[in-house]
Amino acid sequence: THKPTPGHLALENNVPANEYLMLQGGQFSKSRRHAVWLPSYLEQYDADALRYYLSINMPETHDTDFRWDEYVDRVNNELIGTYGNFVHRVMTLTHRLSSEGTNPLSPFDSPPAHASGDYLTAKWGETIDQIGELISSAIDSMEKQRFKEALRSIMGIAQIGNSLLQDAAPWKYLNEDMSDEKQESMSLLALSWRICGCLAVCMRPFIPFSSERLWKMMGNESDIDHVLWDDSMDTESPLSWSPEKPEPLFSRLDLEEILE
Repeated sequence: THKPTPGHLALENNVPANEYLMLQGGQFSKSRRHAVWLPSYLEQYDADALRYYLSINMPETHDTDFRWDEYVDRVNNELIGTYGNFVHRVMTLTHRLSSEGTNPLSPFDSPPAHASGDYLTAKWGETIDQIGELISSAIDSMEKQRFKEALRSIMGIAQIGNSLLQDAAPWKYLNEDMSDEKQESMSLLALSWRICGCLAVCMRPFIPFSSERLWKMMGNESDIDHVLWDDSMDTESPLSWSPEKPEPLFSRLDLEEILE
């Protein structure tokens, strides 16, 4: 905590270190061929799925165990079930709307000035505040080298998005005439679109390849690495758009197939 005087060394005061990562209850061992062989793995599976599991299972304060059944469960139920499904639903629902070369949610990209406007203004504000708190928590965790904790906070943003989308139920109104209910639902879908952009930026350190795919899928032309976490929940810039059909970010894993 004190600045060194001339001729003295500045000693490190924050040295992060992990404990041990085990494999199926035993130590990794190349000689005993008890390991995860990356070249073979990457020939068949997505690198980001493994990166997610290693990050959420990081042995930061105590030893942890790499278990294939838990790996499949976390990828299928968390990475895909919570994050991937939210993003894909937002993308596919938006692409079902009529577009003339721009994002069809642009007319709904703010709370409307009608009877439900007060509710939507409050909902937008509440959601943005909640996400801001999670981003701040994630930044604080990263600065303390608590990467697993940071990732949990970011996944909390995806959970907020899922709840928002479920409440909005935009699939009910895609083919309906305009009404206050449809206006409200589409406005929350537009907010969900912005949450997807936030997630692409915040998940970048953990799952960089799928984050880049999502960023481009949304039609963003800027460099994702130039966006700070503090600025990731952008509600000011025009909504981006790509006419390309959205594709799922991940494929579900099958435990028996992996163990063959």
